[in-house]
Amino acid sequence: PKPLIFNQVLESLKNQTLEKSYWELIIVDNNSNIPIETWVDLTWHPNALIVIEKTQGLIYARNRATIEASHDYLISVD
Repeated sequence: PKPLIFNQVLESLKNQTLEKSYWELIIVDNNSNIPIETWVDLTWHPNALIVIEKTQGLIYARNRATIEASHDYLISVD
């Protein structure tokens, strides 16, 4: 991902009005050249998780997010 755009998306999520305890943030690192966990800060979210999906492709990333999710509804942002 492009760090500037990625961080803008995270900043928008961070500033939304829904209480963070009501939703989880799952980031799927879909075999990035530079691991996302090395440059993104998710300490602001109590339910944030970065997972790695080695098989490249949008469907694999979304499937991994679905497996990791603990709530009934998912919203994908890509």
